[in-house]
Amino acid sequence: MRISLSEPISISYKTFGDHSFRVSGGAVTSAKRVDGRNGLGDIAIKPGSRRDLAVTIIGDRPCDQDGAVCTQAGKELDGKLTVVIEGTDG
Repeated sequence: MRISLSEPISISYKTFGDHSFRVSGGAVTSAKRVDGRNGLGDIAIKPGSRRDLAVTIIGDRPCDQDGAVCTQAGKELDGKLTVVIEGTDG
């Protein structure tokens, strides 16, 4: 899954992958920057089955909390964003 943010984030992509997502039906296995950009990344997700997979970027966390998605200027991500990927086993 490719994530494109409007601004660079202040945490490492390892922390981003390990602590900034909630996955229903699978798990994040890795996260990395694309072209060295701190606002564009690839997130690898391993499904736990052939059912739907829901991936949520967790927002509304203070910037000093582990995994908080914040800009380099200290502004936190508002709300959350969930993407559902349809499985093949409904």
